Amino acid sequence: MILEAFQYSGIVKIMYNVQNTRPILEINLGSLKNNYQLALEVVGPKVNVSAVIKANAYGLGACEIFKTLKEAGCRDFYFAYFDEAYRLQDLYDANDQIYILAPQTEEELLETTAQNYTPVLNSLREIELLKRIAPRYRCVIHFNTGMNRLGINTADIDKLNLPELDVKYIMSHLACADDPKHPMNKSQLLSILEVQKKLPGSKISFSNSSGVFLGKEYHLSQIRPGCMLYGINPNPYKPSEVQTVASIYAKVVAIRELTKDEPVSYSASVIAKKGTKIATIAIGYGDGYHRILSNNADCYFKGYRLPILGRVTMDFIMVDITAIPGQYLDGLTYVEVMGKNITIDELSNKANTIGYEILTSLQNRFNRFYIS
Repeated sequence: MILEAFQYSGIVKIMYNVQNTRPILEINLGSLKNNYQLALEVVGPKVNVSAVIKANAYGLGACEIFKTLKEAGCRDFYFAYFDEAYRLQDLYDANDQIYILAPQTEEELLETTAQNYTPVLNSLREIELLKRIAPRYRCVIHFNTGMNRLGINTADIDKLNLPELDVKYIMSHLACADDPKHPMNKSQLLSILEVQKKLPGSKISFSNSSGVFLGKEYHLSQIRPGCMLYGINPNPYKPSEVQTVASIYAKVVAIRELTKDEPVSYSASVIAKKGTKIATIAIGYGDGYHRILSNNADCYFKGYRLPILGRVTMDFIMVDITAIPGQYLDGLTYVEVMGKNITIDELSNKANTIGYEILTSLQNRFNRFYIS
């Protein structure tokens, strides 16, 4: 339930009527749609634009994300595991194509085919399994073109006997697409094109979010965007073209002013000066806010960046609010922890990780709100 909306620094901040002190995770479904639309615009109408919604849609809630992307026109959805896909079973219709990316056992393949999902086959063993349990069944064949995680080695292509299967796509996965100048991008592209020559007529599913921006030669038949849909910059060497999807706001639960120089938080890793005003914010590593951000990140309020003081604790962080003018302190109820001002890319850089890990680390203690 929306309690009130007010504006500061050109940003409309929505406050919610929550009856607890847990942090707020706001998921903007309108921005999600816009990011999907951006992918469509970049690749053009001849390329199928799927969506990767594995790991509970990168932590943001697969049910709402699926429904929103479907409204935006998406019909092809990639999950990591069968059970992830099956949780949304009641939402599918005959036009939806559901793909399972991870290697599967015989029992899992039986379940996958029984539900009319499309398995991605990552090994010769899986190919033989599928041929035995569901001859001529629809599938995707994954080839390893250099990442060496999953997929059939391209050298083993002559061992394939595919007439007994309905191969919808051949697939590979770019390892270094977030670095446009990395030579591995071209090498992997050439490798999958060589595979296609040996399997004439095959369609290719190739580019991830970063690959979408490498150029038309990388788009091929289908792209599989994930991170860009959720507001993570797929091209870290350029300003982000995607809109913010996930924002975190956390409640101010205490304010104090130091009367002398004193330490803050565990290990006394910082000594704050006399007169420092400190706000305790209800978010911590128990919510997925990484401990490595101790003394190394900011929160945001009305145009002011608020540095974290001391260690991130399980449930709380402390921030320096000394710079905020006194007339604003009565309105200091929530701060932005991540959003349009403290971007997910900034936060992940300071945490020495990637936006994917930030999103998938977010725990169930959040008050979650979906807005459009």
